[in-house]
Amino acid sequence: MTLELAANLIGIAAPGAGAALQAAKMLTQAVENVKVNKFEAEELSRRCTQLALSYEEACKGLEGTEFSSISDEITGVIEKAIRRAREWSSMNAVQSFVRQSNIRQGIDTLFRDIDNCAQSFHIATMARLHKTQREMDQIRERDKDENREMMRTILDQVVMRRGDSAQQPQTSESRSVVETIQEIMREGTPEEKDSLRRQLRDILGEVETSSLGQPILAGPVSTQPSIPTAPSASPPAGEEFGACSSKLPTFESRPRSPKIKATKSKPDEDKTSPYELGSQGKSDRQSSDSVSNVSPLASFIARRCQSCASITPCHRSASSSSIFDLGSSLTDFDGLDLTSVVRRDPRGYTSAGTFAGLVDELLRKASNGYQKTHEYQETFLTNFRLFETGPDSLRDVLRLLFRRFTLSESSSDPTFRVEDRVPIRHEVLVVLAMLLKGHYSNAIELPLLDELLPAIQSMSKSSYFAGQSKDLVITIERLIVECSDQNRFRMPRLSEPSSKPMHLVDFDHTALAFAMKLLEGAAYKRVTPTDCITHLLDPDKPSPLSEARAVNSRLYNWVRRKILSRVNLTDRRNTLDTFISVAHACRVAHNFSSMATILQAINSPDISNLRSTRRLLDKEAVSALNNLNAALGFERYSRDYAKLLRANASTKGEECIPSFHVDRLKKIKGKPDSPVVVDGRRLIDFERYRELSGEITKFLQFQTAHNVNYRAQQISFNALSYLENELKKMKDDEQASKIIEELSLERQAQEDRDYNT
Repeated sequence: MTLELAANLIGIAAPGAGAALQAAKMLTQAVENVKVNKFEAEELSRRCTQLALSYEEACKGLEGTEFSSISDEITGVIEKAIRRAREWSSMNAVQSFVRQSNIRQGIDTLFRDIDNCAQSFHIATMARLHKTQREMDQIRERDKDENREMMRTILDQVVMRRGDSAQQPQTSESRSVVETIQEIMREGTPEEKDSLRRQLRDILGEVETSSLGQPILAGPVSTQPSIPTAPSASPPAGEEFGACSSKLPTFESRPRSPKIKATKSKPDEDKTSPYELGSQGKSDRQSSDSVSNVSPLASFIARRCQSCASITPCHRSASSSSIFDLGSSLTDFDGLDLTSVVRRDPRGYTSAGTFAGLVDELLRKASNGYQKTHEYQETFLTNFRLFETGPDSLRDVLRLLFRRFTLSESSSDPTFRVEDRVPIRHEVLVVLAMLLKGHYSNAIELPLLDELLPAIQSMSKSSYFAGQSKDLVITIERLIVECSDQNRFRMPRLSEPSSKPMHLVDFDHTALAFAMKLLEGAAYKRVTPTDCITHLLDPDKPSPLSEARAVNSRLYNWVRRKILSRVNLTDRRNTLDTFISVAHACRVAHNFSSMATILQAINSPDISNLRSTRRLLDKEAVSALNNLNAALGFERYSRDYAKLLRANASTKGEECIPSFHVDRLKKIKGKPDSPVVVDGRRLIDFERYRELSGEITKFLQFQTAHNVNYRAQQISFNALSYLENELKKMKDDEQASKIIEELSLERQAQEDRDYNT
């Protein structure tokens, strides 16, 4: 839990929770200077802040009660942690190292104190909930008979008014009630009909209900229906309800007693009623602020009388207490596969799982620390688009995260402990921040951002997470502006443009090699793991990786075109010799990518078939070319190449060839999927995507090798300016390759004529 979040909440906290939050803030500041076991100390601070926030949320509205006294225990534990943290922070590096084991034991002791405090807090919370529920049950039992009698009187008055309907028009109030009941039984949904039947039976006193509304049968069952007691001039109750009389059961009237006896409905009506007196179906949970069934029925009929719009399926799927904008499709949870299954290997790493289970793992804190959690989140958020769960996998991830947020904010949901509700919502916001602020945002399209914005804006209504949600809103607005730019992935120019004419012979081999390193380094420096997955899914889709690959392709075509453009045989030989020297300079500068591109161009059929040109090369040039080809030979053998990468780990991946790794990524993606089936359900093989992420990590080592300190302004470097101008003229499409092939055939024919003469 961040220090900023704790600081923002102190001003709005309850009196007791304010002291705990203030202590949590001081603890966060105290652990910043701990020299050893820093991660454990920060984790301790985070746990304390979560406990204080959970308590603040739970005791809201209970100020002055005995429940608020728990804050003293929480504050005492946090203050104890503050004293120990300040003691550890005052030590220098040597003292901290010597007493490292004592510090670790102290942190473990504080963790146990926090766990004990949280357990006590949980027990007190559950006891308070059960006590409140018991009190509400007693209130319902005490007021039930009185409320039933009141509603019976109201219905009797309606029946008496119905008797005068032949002489005078029906009053608007009684007609509204009758027509509403008829409309519900004629056009309402099965749930609405069932709810109305249950409430009418309870009001009439024919079925005694428990605290949760379940029927309790008592007394003998009557086989003959009768009508309620009413004045002799009144018509039967069946006529009172008009069109719905064939669907509503009638009951035998009996004297009221503590045990109200139930009767059986007509045999021909049992088929039409989904509610049977002998059934033990699920009972609907009553509202916590209602003491009887009077309020639900009254409000139900009032809503229908006022012609309120019915709840759509999209709205019914979300929590009624959700702060989300329920008009957004991202908060429509219908159709989601919510089966959460996860399998782990002996080391504790996630190895397989369902899609919902893997999303839940994003919010789970690993027991062995931050690194394991971050590794899983990085792997999942990078590769989930390859899970073959459908084209809307990103949308499904967001819907599952929003669902967890919605459930954890509902105080009536029993699946979450009270002390877990705030941390879960915080972790959801952390994952959303990673998704929007990290490189994963490159995969989010503009339409999805437009849908995501109102959903995140609704989250800012919560005072607990207003700062975090507003920060996400700003991030989304920035991404919307960036996505509106069609050329956002296009590589900017590095050098200052030069107006004077420049030629290849004007530059030293080393200068050209360094210019290539700058250019390719800048191109591949923009590539992220998400861009690698995007390139695998659609190579033609604009991305930083496709732009970097285009730089390689244009460089490849430029080398071939530059050699073939020389009409004179000697000039072609000199140009070929120049590029061999440039490739050697790239090798010395550890720029294997440019070296590989130049050698691929020289060894291509378009250049290798120029026999006379290659025959004129001197011995030094031929020897240098052979040595370079031998150095490039490891590209064909993945095992030797992997050994070379490990051997050069100290140079931070300077031997990496990006084109080779792109091919490796394609091979791993194209491997047959080995199905993981558990209990007849096919799980996602997460180990496969962990292997893919490892290969992406090797690939992106190239960025470290070319990590030149580029200045914000353009570089004044003539060789780089010349290279950028030349590559800007080149194309990397099939038409450019066809022109080069035709030019090569023309030069081959020219050399054959000269050789024969």
